Amino acid sequence: MSDILITTHWNHYLDRFKPEEQDIYFTEEYVRLYKNNGDSAECFIYREGEKFFLMSYVKRKINFIDEECFDFETAYGYGGPLCNVKDTLFVNKAFSAFESFAKQHKFVAGFIRFHPLMNNHQLLRDNYQISFCRKTVFIDLTLGEEEIWLKHVHSKHRNVIRKAQQTGLVYKVDEKLEHLDTFIRLYTQTMQRKCADDFYFFDETYFLNLKKCLQNNIFLGLIIYRDKIIAASLFFHYGIYGHYHLSGRLEEYLHLCPNNLLIYRTALYLKKLGISYFHLGGGINGNSEDSLYKFKKRFSKNESSLYIGKIIFDKELYGKICSVWESQYPERKDRYENILLKYRC
Repeated sequence: MSDILITTHWNHYLDRFKPEEQDIYFTEEYVRLYKNNGDSAECFIYREGEKFFLMSYVKRKINFIDEECFDFETAYGYGGPLCNVKDTLFVNKAFSAFESFAKQHKFVAGFIRFHPLMNNHQLLRDNYQISFCRKTVFIDLTLGEEEIWLKHVHSKHRNVIRKAQQTGLVYKVDEKLEHLDTFIRLYTQTMQRKCADDFYFFDETYFLNLKKCLQNNIFLGLIIYRDKIIAASLFFHYGIYGHYHLSGRLEEYLHLCPNNLLIYRTALYLKKLGISYFHLGGGINGNSEDSLYKFKKRFSKNESSLYIGKIIFDKELYGKICSVWESQYPERKDRYENILLKYRC
């Protein structure tokens, strides 16, 4: 006997999962942060007795055509399905039920960024168009501090960190986010300096909601020089996982390399909190020569893989939507050719 539930409140179902099968990205509070007006943060739940399959996502209405239809996407960061049993038959039945639900409720397409440390892309490998996106880096905090420092942190990073401390850079943890305004300013300026896509910009409401809804699972890491905050990063911790979420710094102090000290000292702080794995993420693209990826790789020899998943439930309608979008924005066609939900760019 199976049960299917579509709900906007699903946190209590996460209790059915082991600590290594949970993370902040799957909580209802986190997913809600990324819904705009008219969107819905939902979770599809398929159950057989004590077997559970969960898929949380943001449901969005597509406005390019008169016909009412929707798509879905995992929230910023990572997501995808959760299943508390290793049972291929059960997973296939769960996905079949999800596919039927999606078609019945006018979903056209869906996009998933899977969780790099959980490898949950394997749950849908028989059902989705899944592709490798990029390598990501994580620090194994179950190791001793000395082993992390000597065997994983690259000698160049170690030298930079020592020099930063000698120069007078000070690391501070801001658990209550008292310096959130400063962080928002640093982060926004950094994204503007890098000419980042709109995807990487967030308004003040986003940060205030982040502080309000996830206050027990976030903190700011600060680097202070001569009584001035010159770099700040926003970090998550949930269960056994820690994450490097967003970061900003003052351009005139880049030569002091504040981020090296910031990330290393945060790793030690997370270790004291009992976190097992500190995920730094990857680079800007999948290129192994990407400077951001190489910077993160010098903190750890441990790598994971980010996979993305694409599915089209109604190919005819999807093609029609894309055609309308291309006719309205012909200058964007080539740039976003390989993006599934290109009409949102």
